[in-house]
Amino acid sequence: MKKLLKWTAIITAALAAVNHIIFYRARRAEDPPFKTFKWRHGNIHYRVCGHGKPLLLIHGIGPGRGAGEWDAVIPMFAKHRRVYAVDLLGFGRSDTPALDYSAYLYATLINDFTEKVIRGKPAVIAEGYSAAFAAAACSLAPERFERLILYLPERDVLPVNGFARAAQILKFVSGLPVLGTALYNIFTSRIMLRVYLERLFSRKRGVTPELVGRYHARAHAGGAAARYLLRSFSAGFLRADMARALEKTNVPSFIIKIHGLPWLEAPRKFYSECKKRFESPLS
Repeated sequence: MKKLLKWTAIITAALAAVNHIIFYRARRAEDPPFKTFKWRHGNIHYRVCGHGKPLLLIHGIGPGRGAGEWDAVIPMFAKHRRVYAVDLLGFGRSDTPALDYSAYLYATLINDFTEKVIRGKPAVIAEGYSAAFAAAACSLAPERFERLILYLPERDVLPVNGFARAAQILKFVSGLPVLGTALYNIFTSRIMLRVYLERLFSRKRGVTPELVGRYHARAHAGGAAARYLLRSFSAGFLRADMARALEKTNVPSFIIKIHGLPWLEAPRKFYSECKKRFESPLS
């Protein structure tokens, strides 16, 4: 029994040390953000540039996602719009508090960011789960938004919610300090991120080592507490009924089915398609 406890302590200490090294090296690789919004649940980092009507870019949900995904298209939009690209709570350089993340939490964040930072009626571009968050935010305060452009993947690349027993186990384990952090580091390892990105991209050859490195850095920028987001996802807290939310608002909304991440794979084409929808009548 004493030997078992001894080896358990040794393994736990080794895992903790490995976790610390992984997060330390990843944080050094990620560029610092530009601005900070001090929200009640933590600091939210975002980038802003350009002039004109406001545009809010909201990244999707998944390992390594963040505002940096929009880097290729921000300069294009910034020629005609005041562009805001945000790291949602729990992602990138934003804080990763130990709480239950939910669709309502993110809808509230979007509304508060719009009211207190943008202080205008932005057009919103959002993808995947975040499209539902944006729709929910709009249903709560439609007067704060100009229009929504919502990109939905043709298939769910984060299918864990479909396996109830596995999801419950994942929820429990990911909440444990050392083991949960180790599990998170496995899910966000470079190998697993490459697999994830190859499912996201329309063409696998677009997934370069440099791209995987950027996702790896963002996935670890928030520290070990990022595991709480994994726990909330596995519990199903991030799912929202986008269709019902859109029924509650008359804000113009464009829903686009996609396979891939066009803002990364074909940024000029993506910009042109969005620009057409910006020019569409509001009624």
